[in-house]
Amino acid sequence: MVILLTGASSGIGAATAKVLCEEGHKVYGTYRSNPPKDPCFVPVYMDVADEASVRAAIEKVVSEQGRLDALVNNAGMGIAGAVELTSETEAALQLNVNYLGALTVTRIALPALRESGGRILCVSSLAAQIPIPFQALYSASKAALEITMQALEMECRPFGVRCTCVELGDTKTEFTKNRRYANGTAGDTVYAERFKKSVERMERDEQSGYDPKMAARFIAKQLKRRNPPPIAACGAFPKIAYFLKKILPLRWANAVVGRMYAK
Repeated sequence: MVILLTGASSGIGAATAKVLCEEGHKVYGTYRSNPPKDPCFVPVYMDVADEASVRAAIEKVVSEQGRLDALVNNAGMGIAGAVELTSETEAALQLNVNYLGALTVTRIALPALRESGGRILCVSSLAAQIPIPFQALYSASKAALEITMQALEMECRPFGVRCTCVELGDTKTEFTKNRRYANGTAGDTVYAERFKKSVERMERDEQSGYDPKMAARFIAKQLKRRNPPPIAACGAFPKIAYFLKKILPLRWANAVVGRMYAK
């Protein structure tokens, strides 16, 4: 397959690119600021928040390969902070990268994917199903992405295009180090103590989480499935959490998460 993978320069993206290349696929991996050194894939510049760069990258793939068989929307970022202290600009940035950015890439890639009857896979998070306090906008961006992809598959199913969102739990990557904090958290005295504990819990869970290679192998597996599910949970904990959310009253489920991250 000819695959376009966004956010391929580090973390889950880099691990996924390596697995896909090892399987014999032709992979074009995008980067925004730091070109990867000696990658196994073809590096191509793309800023998912800049439509011109998205269009240029996709045109490069199609012109060089004559086709595009799969798109993996992996690029993303996180902003942590209480909703009250997150500015409109910060909220827009979170949604522009994680949701609107993925939507732009998908929209521009769709003509080529319709022609090939291709696959669209979005790297999502358990936070799309289980809202995390002090990461509300991140949760919202992933939830919006999942809903959009389910609707998109209904629109494009006659062309053979299939859409899957892979929900990941805590994974040990540089995402933890790169997480941003809402400017309003500086000098805050209302949420500060609980926010600090919440961030410490998130960072501890992430850095003791799954190896990104596990996520990469799972993503590669979903791309090969003839009839992929709309949502595929990777790892035991996301599957258990997803199951419990289905059977527990929403109030109870939220209370459990609140005790974990906002006590």
